[in-house]
Amino acid sequence: MKKADIKLEELLTVVGPSMIVRIMDETMTPTGFFVNPDDITAFRGTAAKAFRAFSGSGKCVKHISPEVEKDDNRYVLHIYIY
Repeated sequence: MKKADIKLEELLTVVGPSMIVRIMDETMTPTGFFVNPDDITAFRGTAAKAFRAFSGSGKCVKHISPEVEKDDNRYVLHIYIY
């Protein structure tokens, strides 16, 4: 089975615009290993603002994490990109 290339912009148009997303890029660390997710967080905020920040960047979704993080009683969607 071949993995689909899902553009980050396309995923952000599917989720609700007010949903909180944390976009993480593992290439932000020189070794690729991290302890704290804040070390590799490229963006954290609403999906609408993330769409504006990453439009035209050509980034693809590597993994959508099922981890649960809550911010003011709202779930945060973790998205890993490459």
